[in-house]
Amino acid sequence: MSASRFKIIASTASKIAITDQFDYYRDRENLALAERWEAAVCTALDSLRTMSERGAPCRFRHPRLQDMRWIMVRGFPFRIFYIVDLETVAVRIVHILHAKRDIERVLTAEADDPLKAE
Repeated sequence: MSASRFKIIASTASKIAITDQFDYYRDRENLALAERWEAAVCTALDSLRTMSERGAPCRFRHPRLQDMRWIMVRGFPFRIFYIVDLETVAVRIVHILHAKRDIERVLTAEADDPLKAE
């Protein structure tokens, strides 16, 4: 764990995932669930500011995904994928994906597509 306060930098894909899931819960379930989703994501992201290395290391084969870690969004079946950048003291949020997705395939496709990179 790190004693520093890391800056959180969210990718476009992760921002879209948060918003899309909020909209889904609001439209298909109710606003209270959508708000719980948003609060759970914010809590998870905020925890990475001081505990940047708390997530489990990913075991992906793609070279661009080697340093990636993940944490769960508490109370929801979603994982937050991120990379710790010690040089800039930042946590780069790569994506937020449902745990049942083919996560490595999604992240590898995005890593191979320079138009999707930040």
